[in-house]
Amino acid sequence: MIYYFFIGSSVMCFDVKRLSSFVKNCELFNSLLRYSP
Repeated sequence: MIYYFFIGSSVMCFDVKRLSSFVKNCELFNSLLRYSP
């Protein structure tokens, strides 16, 4: 299961099985979302 938590303009993502690697991907997604128009 993958959980997405939208808090303001940032997105908190949690993967129960692969937490560490998925959090890195979520941080990349946050940076892309932050610089998107």
